[in-house]
Amino acid sequence: MLTLIYFILAALGLSFLVFIHEMGHYVMARRVGMRVEVFSIGFGKAFVSWEHKGVKWQVCYLLFGGYVKIAGMEKEGNKEPHEIKDGFFGRSPLDRIKVAIMGPLVNIIFTLLIFSVIYISGGREQEFHQQTNLIGYIDPSSELFEKGVRAGDSIREIDGHAYNNFMDINYSAVSSQETVDITGNRINYTTGEQTPYSFTLKPYPNPYMAGDEFKTVGVLAPANYLIYAGYPIPEHAPMANSGIEKGDRIVWVDGERIFSLVGLQKVIKRPESLLTIKRGDKQFLQRVPRLKVGDLRLNREQIGEFDDWKHEIGLKGDLKELTFIPYAITAHCVIEGPLTYLDNDSRHQTVEGSLQSGDRILAVDGQEVVSAFQLLGKIQQRKVQIIVSKDSSMAPFSWRVQDKRFEEGFGGEDLQKLVATIGVDQDVRAIGSLRLLNPVTPIEHMKFPRSKNRQAMEEGVVSKAREKLDEIKDPKERAAFEKRIQEYVSGGSLGIAFADHAVNYNPSPLQMCEDILLQMKRTFTGLFTGQLKPKWLSGPVGIVTIMHHSWSLGLNEALYWMGLISLNLGILNLLPIPVLDGGHISFAIYEMISRRRIKASAMEKMVIPFVVLLMLFLVYVTFQDVSRLITFFK
Repeated sequence: MLTLIYFILAALGLSFLVFIHEMGHYVMARRVGMRVEVFSIGFGKAFVSWEHKGVKWQVCYLLFGGYVKIAGMEKEGNKEPHEIKDGFFGRSPLDRIKVAIMGPLVNIIFTLLIFSVIYISGGREQEFHQQTNLIGYIDPSSELFEKGVRAGDSIREIDGHAYNNFMDINYSAVSSQETVDITGNRINYTTGEQTPYSFTLKPYPNPYMAGDEFKTVGVLAPANYLIYAGYPIPEHAPMANSGIEKGDRIVWVDGERIFSLVGLQKVIKRPESLLTIKRGDKQFLQRVPRLKVGDLRLNREQIGEFDDWKHEIGLKGDLKELTFIPYAITAHCVIEGPLTYLDNDSRHQTVEGSLQSGDRILAVDGQEVVSAFQLLGKIQQRKVQIIVSKDSSMAPFSWRVQDKRFEEGFGGEDLQKLVATIGVDQDVRAIGSLRLLNPVTPIEHMKFPRSKNRQAMEEGVVSKAREKLDEIKDPKERAAFEKRIQEYVSGGSLGIAFADHAVNYNPSPLQMCEDILLQMKRTFTGLFTGQLKPKWLSGPVGIVTIMHHSWSLGLNEALYWMGLISLNLGILNLLPIPVLDGGHISFAIYEMISRRRIKASAMEKMVIPFVVLLMLFLVYVTFQDVSRLITFFK
């Protein structure tokens, strides 16, 4: 029921914007003495009409548009349009400019009024990830990652423009022909120190998208909070007995600070174990691969040791199918050296840069071990270590301080102190605002128990993805898309939903207008240069869909989108295209300069092609809108 109400409100909102636009034309036309014949909201057959002061008023079934028909805008008999004295072209060029410009001007004024109302009422409530300058996840194979930029670092500028949100970097990567300039700060979350960086990067195809048209410079997600909002956790979910409480925010998992949901998913699905290591007088945590014993290159003596450990701990099944780390160890968990192992591409290699001979394993995944057979037993089931921070308040805070608040939530040196106790001091579970949860065993995403409808939907997604995979011919594209499917299927799940933090976003009305105008400029530039595809644009159906969604988010959000669409409507109509208001203004200016009338036949030759192109464009974007909706609901 609510969905229907929101849809009706969206359609009425769009119709209202058209109404005030046409009312601007109508009022000015009457004021300068033009005869108005029809005032129409919508196109096609009218379902209601009436006459008032010589004007036919009507509302049509196709509400996405409208028009004011002024006498003399079309040729009447043998008369040229300018010969109809009370018609549009019968008035002076200045009068025609006044009438043509009034519609767009009303839309622009309405936008300023709406944005002023939003500003005075306190702004819009956004989610943190929509406005942050912080990076949530970086492609490890990207040049940006190689240069040392990591998740949690900030972006200040893109191509010389202030960085506002994740859309900016996406646009720059997609629209850039050659390179993208990026500047920002590397952030030390322990000390708070920030170090500037500046790089020129070449965009490359997004490894998680099919096709070459979607490009990236390596930033794949903005930062976001991972807050447990208190929803009931199913008994069979991994987090059910973790000890997590309402308002807890995940900040650290298995040796890494977590800056986004994407980052969390990447960490928990890694086939690795977190070891607590003692090296001389030092203790530290180290992630190492978990591999099948059958993939390790073992000699006969080592195989005998594994078999003894297996029977000592009482493990069942084939030894080759058990899990271990690629290191030879003594009976007392002391590293003797690395083992050669078979990787996923059937190549033998040796683990690099991790453990050294003489290192002693004190714990695995936070669980103390004193013997090799204990290590073998505990490593069979991976357990994830999670540290959470308690947010003192879930109330929205200003977007002006949002990044600073986000950084402060990691606890600085307190996080290092708490991490140092994992697998060593089981009595220390909290320091300051930070708390170590009970170990959690992730479940493969597709194996997590869920409703039949949810299961059918996700299986359908995988099935359709595999069908699409069969259609991809390019080997690189195919490999990238296949990687996405595999990550979706095998991705780990904690069985819990997280919420982002709410942010109060309230720039000035002029700033909001400036941001929208910049987006429009970027869009036009991208379309003219061929970097942006017309199929990515939204038509009337897409606009109503967006407005429908905005109503569900609250009144101010709905008002913002009405203002945005109104400003777009006003600016686009000022373009010097014959079929638009800007075209009429251009004709009038030409007459003022040349002092020559434009004949109806010449005007038709200029207008009709653009009418046809506009209609074809509307059909095209509407088709794309409907296709996206069908894909979404499938």
